[in-house]
Amino acid sequence: MRPFTSSRGHGRSPAGFTLLPVILAMSLIAAIAFLLNRDNGINVNLVASQADKERARYAAEAGLQAANYAVQALGCPGGYPVLGTPVTDNNFGGATYTAYSDRLVGSPMTLTSTGTYNGASVTLNRAGVYAYQGARKTWGSQPAPGTGKDTHLDDSNVTRNFGGSTILRIQSARYESLLEFDLTPLPAGSRVIPWYDATAGALQPGAKLSIYKTAVSAAAVDSIATLLITRSWVAGTMNGFGVANGATWNTYDGVSNWPAPGVGYDARTISTAPYQVAIGWQDLDVSDAAVAWMSGVYPNFGIWLRAVGAAINNARYYASNVGGAANIFRRPRLFVSYLLPCGAVAPTWGLTQTLNPTQDNRLNSAATNTNYGVTTTMVLKGPANQSRNILLFDTSNVPPGALIVSATLRMRVTGTAGATGNPKVINAYSVTQAWVEGTGAAGSGATWNSRTGAINWTTAGGTFNPAIVAVARQESTGISPPPAGFTTGWLTWDLTALAQEWVDGITVNNGVILVSTVADSMTIPSAENGTAGNRPQLVVSY
Repeated sequence: MRPFTSSRGHGRSPAGFTLLPVILAMSLIAAIAFLLNRDNGINVNLVASQADKERARYAAEAGLQAANYAVQALGCPGGYPVLGTPVTDNNFGGATYTAYSDRLVGSPMTLTSTGTYNGASVTLNRAGVYAYQGARKTWGSQPAPGTGKDTHLDDSNVTRNFGGSTILRIQSARYESLLEFDLTPLPAGSRVIPWYDATAGALQPGAKLSIYKTAVSAAAVDSIATLLITRSWVAGTMNGFGVANGATWNTYDGVSNWPAPGVGYDARTISTAPYQVAIGWQDLDVSDAAVAWMSGVYPNFGIWLRAVGAAINNARYYASNVGGAANIFRRPRLFVSYLLPCGAVAPTWGLTQTLNPTQDNRLNSAATNTNYGVTTTMVLKGPANQSRNILLFDTSNVPPGALIVSATLRMRVTGTAGATGNPKVINAYSVTQAWVEGTGAAGSGATWNSRTGAINWTTAGGTFNPAIVAVARQESTGISPPPAGFTTGWLTWDLTALAQEWVDGITVNNGVILVSTVADSMTIPSAENGTAGNRPQLVVSY
């Protein structure tokens, strides 16, 4: 029989036993597996928690939108959802939200929204929210000489300033133009919006820069780009000669350099427009720039205009310094279509146009087929053997959407025959049919019977709306109607409401007709009169 021998100290294990190193290795593997499983569980919980937070955030954002929608729908009268009466949704894709304003009426306001999902909660705030008046408004700026800020730069004359020039230039690889408009008259919170022009059948930009081309150019399939100017600059007063006191190709003020020669703009293009070859307005969409300026995202340093392509050759546009009766309405201008915050007052444009008639005439009941289209004076008389005055003013240079502050018709009486002792009641009416001034020849234009020389008025003596638009006023005293002793001087009529209808397209502009109720025979210079200061005027402020 084999004797029993101990294994201790002999390095071998008996059958059925595991070595210690193996046991340790197995224990380590088990520990790692445990830790991995535990971490996986933690990660799953973290991911789930994060997902819940995100769902709660989405709900909170939806609540902000819902509260804003409620505010805008209620508008200026107020009654907005507040903490005690919030906007709620208890099943927003399984989440919920509660949202409200910090005020019942007025703006700006702060909206608060809390979204919850599966125990997670997120609260969001949106400050500076405005409620808006319902009707879209238009504001414009067309600065006069000395108040406008524009110039052009010349790559071939890098030290010259053109801030005093009457023109702006754009040319491929040479001329570039800079313009800046003051938007501070627009109330804080005003919101730029595009608008649909039913006449044109197209959506119009929320902000439009227009520059007037002075001459026809050779055709070019190129475009003009608008870019944001990146720093303040000085327009200057020079016209290409002398020591520069404003922006040049190299400098922004005549002394200090642009970031690079001819580069003072953000390289990201705001918009481009096809280059216009013909004389007239070149329109450029600057909506994104206006939104950035008015929201405070970007400072208003103005617009930089550059040619895109190589074929634009010395295009010339009127600058704000241009003078002359015809060109005063062709200076650079900016139109902004916007919503006005509740409680704010729409700014006036601060612009005035003094217009002479494009047509004027005398309709004489004593000579029913005689045309007076080119006479230098007209006669105003009534009620027997009537002589009426009919005038047409071109108001197309008043931009659509302008708020007419005043529109005053002014006519000078240079003499009166057969003066009576009665107040001078002279009424203005809106003409309802188109007419032709004529040349004085038979059949050439309007008479008592005819509106064109070939087509009769529906009502002899001129067809007009019977509602009185305005009654004459003595300009020097403000008395309406003018007193019995009035025989010479300026008479005025307030046509503000009618002019607004013309601009808004509510009433077709066929002009006005003046009908006297007194027998005084008043002589009035016409648009053909040799003394320009005596001609009839329509003074429009907006």
